[in-house]
Amino acid sequence: MASRASVELHTLIYFRNQPIDTEARIVKIRSNGFIVFVPKYGIEGPVYLTTRAEKGSGEWRVDEQQQKIIKMDNNSLSYSVLQAVRIHMEVVERQPNRPKLQLTLIT
Repeated sequence: MASRASVELHTLIYFRNQPIDTEARIVKIRSNGFIVFVPKYGIEGPVYLTTRAEKGSGEWRVDEQQQKIIKMDNNSLSYSVLQAVRIHMEVVERQPNRPKLQLTLIT
């Protein structure tokens, strides 16, 4: 437990002063985005395509058979498991003294 917290702390310290754009692989599809693995840093985390307020708005459709998430208004835009994507990694502090590593998709 302490080692996991230590790894998280040092990850936040590393990325706090140097946000970075890097390549990641999609490992799991979710209804509001997907989970990515960043092989360069050994980090796994969520990339959200919709905000919590928009959750369930129907902008994205999940195809469970093909493990894809497809944009409803533009069928040519989709993401699938094991697809490579570019992401931006940075530390955000929405609550005082509670920094989090945020992963966002670069389109």
